[in-house]
Amino acid sequence: MKRSQNVLNKRVIESLIYAGALNEFNYTKRTMIEKLDEVINFSLYGDFIKQDEFVIDDLEEYSYEILKDKEQSVLGFNLFINPLNNHLEYIKKHNLLTPSEVDEKFVDKEIRLVGVLSKIKQIKTKNNQEMSFITIADESKKLNGVLFTSIYAKFKDKLIKSEVYLFKGQVDNRKNEIQLVISNLLLLQN
Repeated sequence: MKRSQNVLNKRVIESLIYAGALNEFNYTKRTMIEKLDEVINFSLYGDFIKQDEFVIDDLEEYSYEILKDKEQSVLGFNLFINPLNNHLEYIKKHNLLTPSEVDEKFVDKEIRLVGVLSKIKQIKTKNNQEMSFITIADESKKLNGVLFTSIYAKFKDKLIKSEVYLFKGQVDNRKNEIQLVISNLLLLQN
């Protein structure tokens, strides 16, 4: 630690913790964050403390929401903390799809899909009405979606980026790209 202080500062170590790079230590992220100053001080002044005297008590983990937000803020996406994990039983029970499962065989079919709303792009039509293009994601694939004017007007105040939704719509192949034309959606609570 002494030699790498200029490169591995506290902020970098915190980012590594939130990204899951230090999970091998088998401490909760909360423990690693809240005890980080003690660990840094031990690494700097450990010559004065016996290693067996330096004990770290494992703290209760942060809430799922905090872990999800921190990981997303560090990586830009969720790698280990997958928001869909809280809904796997619901997805299976109701025979719902996820973005990874949607391909050409679903074109022109109506489907129900659960995914994370990862991007929202609002535009104005030629008639000056609002509509939206969205991106729906799971852990391995992104699927484009479109909310035309009447549907967007109905749901625009309910769209929250990074939240999990149940989408209903028709699969369309537009310019050789699969997209979902959304007719209904529901925010799924954790």
